[in-house]
Amino acid sequence: MKEQCKQAVAKALGKQSLSAQEATDIEARINETMLNMARKDRDNWRNLSDAEKLTEASKQVAIDIQEQLKRKHKIAAQDILKQSQNIAALDHGKLSSMEVIDRMVAAHGDMSGIQSIDSKARGIAAIYRGDLVDFYTNIKGGLGIFTDQELVQKIVRERFGESTGDALAKKISDKMGDVFETMRDRFNRNGGDIGKLDNWGLPQTHNLEKIAKAGKEAWVNKAESLIDPRQYVHENGDYYSQQEIRSLLEYTYDTLSSDGANKIEVGRQATGGGTSKVTNRHGESRVLHFKDAESWLEYQSEFGGMQFVDLVEAHINGLSKDIAMVENLGSNPKTALKILMDAAAKKDWEKGIEENQTKSSRKRAQVMFDEFSGGNSPQSQVLANLGLAYRSMNVASMLGGTTIASLADQATIAKNASVHNVSYRKAFGGLIEQLNPANKADRELAHSLGLATEEMLGSIARWSDDGLTSTYGKSEKLARISSGVATQVMRVSFLNALTSASKVGFTKLLMEKYGRLSRSKAWNDLDVQDRELLSNTGLDERAWQVFQLAEPVVDRKGNQLMSARSIYEIPDDKLLAAMDKDVNQLVSGINDQIKELNDRNALDDQRILNREQKLDDVKRSLSQRLLDYANRKDLQAQAEKQALQDRMDLLDAQKEAAAAQADMNAYIRTIENQEDLKGFIDGITQGKTIDNLTDKAKKLGRTLESLNNRVELKATKLNEKIKGFEKEIQGKFSDFNDLLGKRQKFSKEKLAVYEDKLSERLNRYATRRDVKAQREFEALNELKELVGLKQQQLETDFEIKKAVEQTRIKGKTDKKIDSSVARNTRRNYKSGEDLGRRLGNAERRMTEMRAKMRAADSSANKSINQKFKDLDKRVNALDDEFVEYQAKVAERQAKRQYVMDKLANSIDGEKKLLAQKIRDEVASQLQAHLLDEQGMAVIEAGLRERTWMTVGAKGTITGEVFKGLMQFKSFSASFLMRQGSRTMAQEGLKGKVAYAIPLVVSMTLLGGLVVQLREILNGNDPQTIYDSNDPKKATSFFMRSLVAGGGLPVLGDILVAGTDTSGRDANSFVSGPLGSDFTSLLGLTVGNLTQYNEGKDTNFGNEAFKFVKGKIPAQNLWYTKAAINRMFFDEVQDTIAPGYREKALRKAERQQDRERYWGDDVTDIRAPDFERVVQ
Repeated sequence: MKEQCKQAVAKALGKQSLSAQEATDIEARINETMLNMARKDRDNWRNLSDAEKLTEASKQVAIDIQEQLKRKHKIAAQDILKQSQNIAALDHGKLSSMEVIDRMVAAHGDMSGIQSIDSKARGIAAIYRGDLVDFYTNIKGGLGIFTDQELVQKIVRERFGESTGDALAKKISDKMGDVFETMRDRFNRNGGDIGKLDNWGLPQTHNLEKIAKAGKEAWVNKAESLIDPRQYVHENGDYYSQQEIRSLLEYTYDTLSSDGANKIEVGRQATGGGTSKVTNRHGESRVLHFKDAESWLEYQSEFGGMQFVDLVEAHINGLSKDIAMVENLGSNPKTALKILMDAAAKKDWEKGIEENQTKSSRKRAQVMFDEFSGGNSPQSQVLANLGLAYRSMNVASMLGGTTIASLADQATIAKNASVHNVSYRKAFGGLIEQLNPANKADRELAHSLGLATEEMLGSIARWSDDGLTSTYGKSEKLARISSGVATQVMRVSFLNALTSASKVGFTKLLMEKYGRLSRSKAWNDLDVQDRELLSNTGLDERAWQVFQLAEPVVDRKGNQLMSARSIYEIPDDKLLAAMDKDVNQLVSGINDQIKELNDRNALDDQRILNREQKLDDVKRSLSQRLLDYANRKDLQAQAEKQALQDRMDLLDAQKEAAAAQADMNAYIRTIENQEDLKGFIDGITQGKTIDNLTDKAKKLGRTLESLNNRVELKATKLNEKIKGFEKEIQGKFSDFNDLLGKRQKFSKEKLAVYEDKLSERLNRYATRRDVKAQREFEALNELKELVGLKQQQLETDFEIKKAVEQTRIKGKTDKKIDSSVARNTRRNYKSGEDLGRRLGNAERRMTEMRAKMRAADSSANKSINQKFKDLDKRVNALDDEFVEYQAKVAERQAKRQYVMDKLANSIDGEKKLLAQKIRDEVASQLQAHLLDEQGMAVIEAGLRERTWMTVGAKGTITGEVFKGLMQFKSFSASFLMRQGSRTMAQEGLKGKVAYAIPLVVSMTLLGGLVVQLREILNGNDPQTIYDSNDPKKATSFFMRSLVAGGGLPVLGDILVAGTDTSGRDANSFVSGPLGSDFTSLLGLTVGNLTQYNEGKDTNFGNEAFKFVKGKIPAQNLWYTKAAINRMFFDEVQDTIAPGYREKALRKAERQQDRERYWGDDVTDIRAPDFERVVQ
């Protein structure tokens, strides 16, 4: 790295110099910057010289480094603040510190007031997904079953800047770009480092198996044909050659096919592991720059890892999680969480909490965080896909009737409506409105506000452990088909629509309540119950203040809905005017930085004052040494005496500089106004300039005086010499008589004429050796020296005039300042000017003294060093210490000025960022609150419930088998965990009972309705609720109602699946679908084989029929099940096992009092017997 380049970068960074390592690192950055600048404007770059390229790149690198340092310090400050806030939150009134961390990771129903990272991530994703409602609602083609491939193609082309003429595709593409950019900006504002590429269109994925299968040669050839070679440019602006591009692609292939193993350095931790920063994610350089949309589409078709919808969804979900982590934990979430856990363990130990309890809570929180952050990735992709395919097949074949079971949701919806003091009647009315096919606009409005966006995607996580479209990005065809079929079964069963409508109906009530109350009530004016409820569910006074500033979204019926959109539409000035506390914190933060710099300078001032004793001691020693030379008059002694005096003068100059610097720092600390500070700093600069001008003028005056004397002396001697020549020779010098005038002045041009004439004559005499010629030659040479002296006279006189002019201009500037600025600013400018003169004078003297002391050829300095080695060493040590002090002061002064400039020039920008931060925080806070309370009303498994029911890692035999055993139990577990925890959060036994009893009663009543509807839909008469002659019937019905409505509704659906009208035994539920299927297959194979060997009837055909029927998708849809059974499956079963069905029906009638209103034939039908309900 060239020295001039180092100096340029160091100066731009406000440093004296760069270290060797810094220079090496910066050189690499300069090369990279040159490459980027060449790529950006290749033609202009190639027209620059190498020096100009280096200069431009160095300037940009200096700017980048300053911004990077600023960003680094900002991230560090944000991390410290977040960590402090999180540690303070560990002191909770009701929970242990480790339980607080547990709630920070995943939502809990105990109303602790803690919003989880998982809830905020889901809320953030819902907000941005809602912005893409046009995309999600239009991307599905015919009947919503197939993706609209034509629209996909058009959207992709629009994303790459190609016009398709399709207004909808253009609108979706633009909105998608806005969402992606908004998320990138939000991530970066919190410390992320995602660069912006001008030609970036869409996220890019690769299927590593496809790439490996194709082989390096085929992949490189294909990639080479699709990329844009103009994007590959060298630092000097030259394009990559074809061979260089192929080499780059070959390296890229190795990276992709080995999952980055070729880039791992031995002994170095791989990126993303351990405690790597989340803020470094998504910032990787992109190697494949495609020519156009067609090239991108072709590559994705052949080597892509996801479908288009999955690609967009994965980008939104992944970035939402990372945003939630950096906003709530900081740039290094894993490390931050570990620190929090260590702090919590210490606090809990101090509280006397059992160590085992603390360890258990810590382990639980860690498991949930690992799942959330992607730490539980599949061990085997094949096993993961097979497990997903199996579970999706179960969903498609067994849950067609679950829509009826979900009617029991109305009990939890009603309960949560009561908790929030909103009308359940209105919630139910909203549900009906959402189900109305004519209200498409209402549904789209709800989705756009971030409500029920999972159902909008067609991915229903409620009744299965995995999102049905989540296939890990590398799905095999079996997993994708099974997932797609399951999704469609859920859709055509109307479960998707009912779940979505239930969510929207309830959540809109909360939004309406907040929109309505925030119009008229401040936080302190709210009812105590409302205030406590909001605080206990994640909303605080600051959020409510923002609600008051927002304009609610008004729906078709005039309801005012408080939403994230409302918050994002609040103007900056309106938001900041109300958020005094936040604005004050912003300004206070900047002032704290200035104070810190001032405090450091004060410490340095004190340190430099403390060293005055050292200076005085050394000066006394130098003075004593000077006395040794008092009586010595020889030249050497005088030189040594002067060398000692130079050292004393250096120490005096140091003291003066330190005193002036301390005065300057003290003065700065008294200035509060930025304009006054600028005036003071300008005055210091001007004062130094004046000192320089003054010193320069003095030196020039002395130089001119010396030149005048030398010219006069030289002219006198030449006149005398020429007069001593013979008359003939004197005549040859007659044309130089004017030049020999002592006081005569000449112009620059006239002197040049004399110089040329003398050079011409000297050339004529050069070859002559006679005595006369030599005398003339010497006289001509002396005349030329005289011309040189007069030229120096002229130049020195010009410099003096320039200094005079500069002084005159300075005077005019001072007058202008006096007349145009405030009195305080003038006073500060004058004070700064005086200090500047002092500093300039001291610095100049120190420079002169150091130059004298360190003159290598000075025998006096060498002698002093030998005679007074220790003393000279002390002088040099003090000087080095002072130079370091000056460097620190200069660097801190530059930083202070930088901070003040940011305060003056960027305060509006900082306030804009603050406003956006407040909007982001409160919008996410509101959305997370809505999702959490929605999850209490419409129960579904979340992060807490999923991880509680997980054993073993994904993609392992243990993990996948356990998932199969636990399938369909997530809803039951979620109900018990969520509503159970909220029940236990109530005050006292009375409060717990008052909460639980109405909920159990309402769910049991609705469970009874579910039981009766299911019987009727299966072609049976309704069950007897009460029989005066048989009280056991009432008990039996009550138990079935309790099971159907009290958190285990799926049990009833599974018990009546297929044609086994008597139901299966309890093992079918306990062991889950996988256990049941294993038992069935065992009986079908080993059992029947054993019976056959024993000579018994095997009943193989009937068992095989029941097993196969149970795996047919949509065979038990609630609205077609009875008809399909009568028209087809009953006939098939009668053919395979004659008499078996009749026997089963008689058994059901005998044991369960079940009778059929729809007989064996399609036409054998009567009205259901409702009179038997109560007997």
